[in-house]
Amino acid sequence: TLPPETQKAIKEKRVLVGMNHEQVLMAMGRWEHKSRETDKDGIDVEDWVYGTPPGKITFVTFTGDKVIKVKDSYAGLGTEVHTPEVIR
Repeated sequence: TLPPETQKAIKEKRVLVGMNHEQVLMAMGRWEHKSRETDKDGIDVEDWVYGTPPGKITFVTFTGDKVIKVKDSYAGLGTEVHTPEVIR
């Protein structure tokens, strides 16, 4: 019995702050990459990374079993340099 907002996010394959590990797995599936570190305040945080460049990358940050931050980034897009031909 999840709140309607959480149910909607899972159906739309989105992550919300406050979700737990199980809810994120239901919404996004297994991560592409996972890392764990201790931040400057001594708090253990874990990042689950979804997606691969070029394209959308979603970073889901947990403290314990709760999502504290969700960040979308677009890696590798727009980095190609195109030099137009000079017509003489």
